[in-house]
Amino acid sequence: MTTLHKIAYLRCSLGISRSWNKVDLFEVESQPAIAELCRTLIKAIDEYHKRHYVSYMNTIEQFIKIFDLQRDRISITTSLAIARLLNCSINAPMLTPTKEEDWFKSLRILGEQLLDKKIKQALSSLFHKRTGTTFMQYITKLRMLKAKELLADPSVQVQQAAEQVGYFSSRHFTKLFKEIVGCYPSEYKKNLQMKKEAEGTT
Repeated sequence: MTTLHKIAYLRCSLGISRSWNKVDLFEVESQPAIAELCRTLIKAIDEYHKRHYVSYMNTIEQFIKIFDLQRDRISITTSLAIARLLNCSINAPMLTPTKEEDWFKSLRILGEQLLDKKIKQALSSLFHKRTGTTFMQYITKLRMLKAKELLADPSVQVQQAAEQVGYFSSRHFTKLFKEIVGCYPSEYKKNLQMKKEAEGTT
């Protein structure tokens, strides 16, 4: 690995929208506090993308501690560059450089959201293991059962039934209904009506 590659991570303190040469990067490297801040920031972003909640949160706390200690040495330009990197790399809603406390809050919230996703995935996996179906498939089946009940009422139109079970696109509702029930909602309604009429004549 070349020296330039080894110190490329320092770009995060200069700005990610352009190329930087060795002189620029060596200048940042000569500032240990900023270099450590960059190293920690890159690690936090990496842990976030790997969905490692504990490592991400620990690294963010380390980043915040370094930032707080070196606040007087961090220029507005560096703050803006860091904010832009976090915004682009992990969709962190970073604010102006005068609101670093809000940055820290946003970064912690992102970590909590990461944990929420992991919990939901774990619950979804457990649900699948116990029922043999995904949670979404289960909910869709329940919706279609309710739709069948609604469609049994002659006064309820297909669009109304779709909306009442949470689908505002009748096309999407029709597609799902066909997959689960085996016929289109309009066919189902028509078949029910014919059955009622046949029963009425016998």
